[in-house]
Amino acid sequence: MRNHVIKGLAFSLAILMLFSVVACSAPEPEQEAATQTPTEAVTEVDTEYKPDIDVTNYDCDFVVGGVDLIQENVYVEKMEGDSLSDAIYERMVNIKDHLGVTIKSQGIIDAFDVSAVILRNVMSGADDYQMVATHPYIGIPETINQNCAYDLGELEAVNLDAPYWATEFMEDIKIEDHYYIGYNDFCLSLVMMIVFNKDMMEDYRMTAPYQTVVDHKWTLDMLMSMASTVAEDNGDNVWDDKDTYGLTGSCWVPMISMISACGLKMVDKDDTGEFEVVLGKNPDKLYDFMQKIDRLYNGGYSYLWNSDSAKPNRVQFANGTSLFQLLYSTELIAFRGESIPFGVLPYPKYEEKQENYQSLSWNGLFFVPSSIKNPDMVGEVLELLCYYNKPVQTAFYEDLLGTKIANAPEDALMLDYIWDSQVTDVCVMTATAGGGLHDLLYFLPQLCVNGTI
Repeated sequence: MRNHVIKGLAFSLAILMLFSVVACSAPEPEQEAATQTPTEAVTEVDTEYKPDIDVTNYDCDFVVGGVDLIQENVYVEKMEGDSLSDAIYERMVNIKDHLGVTIKSQGIIDAFDVSAVILRNVMSGADDYQMVATHPYIGIPETINQNCAYDLGELEAVNLDAPYWATEFMEDIKIEDHYYIGYNDFCLSLVMMIVFNKDMMEDYRMTAPYQTVVDHKWTLDMLMSMASTVAEDNGDNVWDDKDTYGLTGSCWVPMISMISACGLKMVDKDDTGEFEVVLGKNPDKLYDFMQKIDRLYNGGYSYLWNSDSAKPNRVQFANGTSLFQLLYSTELIAFRGESIPFGVLPYPKYEEKQENYQSLSWNGLFFVPSSIKNPDMVGEVLELLCYYNKPVQTAFYEDLLGTKIANAPEDALMLDYIWDSQVTDVCVMTATAGGGLHDLLYFLPQLCVNGTI
C-alpha cells in the first residue's frame, strides 16, 4: 500500500516546481482632496473596536464589480424583505450617512474576464471600479503580475489589525509586505463544512459531537469511526446513490479542503518570505494522511462522487440517507424548506494535538484597482463595510440556519468555529500561475477518482 500511495503521489508532484510570485509596487495614485469635518463618533455597532473615521461628505459613488461570491454581499438594489438583503441595504445606508458615498454595482463579470477588466481600467487610467470581487483563484496572479492591484496597506483608513480583517489570512497572502489581495468579514465566507442528520444520529445511538468540537477532540479518526457504523443497502444488492451511508459528498473541493483541515499545506513561505511547494516536506504525516483518505474514500460506508458538478449520482442530504455529508456552507440554505433536522460541524483536525481547526476558504477575494483616484474614500468605505457588518453576518447565519439559530444555538456556535478557523493556501490563489500549481491543488481528488490512491 505504501509504495502504491507514494507512486501516485510522486507522479502528481513530479510536475511541480518551486515558484515565487513577483509583483511590482502599484504606481502612486493621484489623490483627490476631500473636506473632512470631524463630528460625532460612528454609529454604535456590536463590536468593541471602532474605526477612527470622521463623518464627512465625499458626494460620490463606490462602484463594485466582479464575480458574485462577494459582490452580492456588498450591494443590493433595494430592500427585499428578507433579513440578509435588508441588512446589506441598511449597511449601504449607514455608509452613505457616514461618508456621503453611494455604493453601486457594475454587475457580474465572468471570472475569466476579471483580470482583463481590471487591466483595461488601469491602462486607460479610468476609475470605473473601486473594488472588484474575484474567483477563488482565476485571474488573481495575472492581476497582481500586471501591476493592477492597489496595496491595501497603503490605504490610510484600513487597519489590518482590526478584528474584522482576517489578519492571519492576510499575512499568509501578502507579497513582500504588500497586501494586494483583500479578505475580511464582509466577504461572508464560502467554506466547506460537515452537515449531519440528527435523527440518524439518535437512531444509531450516537451523541452529536458538539462538545467534542469544543473540547478540540474532533478528529478525522473520530469522523471515520462514527461514519463507519452506517452502511445499508436498499435491498437491490447494488451499492449506489440510493443506499444509506455514513459519509457522502463530492470528492473534489471537499477533499482538497481535508488537506488543510488536517494541518497540511501545499504552498507556503520559506524563511526568506518566498513561496514554495511544501506538501512533501513532512512525508510521514503525508503518508499517514493519505492512508486515512484511502480508507475513507474506499470504505463501504462512504459514497463520494467524482466532482462538484456531478448530478446524476449525487446523494441528496434531504433524502435522509446520509449520516454525514460534506458540503459548501451556502448549501445549507436549501435545507430551510426541508423537514430533516440537521446539525453542522467544522472539518475535523488530523489529531487532537493539532492546535486549531482549519477551514479552507473557497470564497472569492477582492482587488482595489491601482488606478483609483480617491484612496482616502476607498479605504474608509472598505473599513466601514467591515465595521457595519455585524448585522449582515447575523442575517447570514439566519439565512443558513433559519430559526435554528435560536432553537439550536450549538449549530450557530459551530458556524463560529468554522468562520474563526478560516485559512488559505497560496496554492488556491495561484492555481492559474503555471508550474503545475493547478495539478497540485487537485492532486488528492484526482488520485481518488482515478483509483490511484
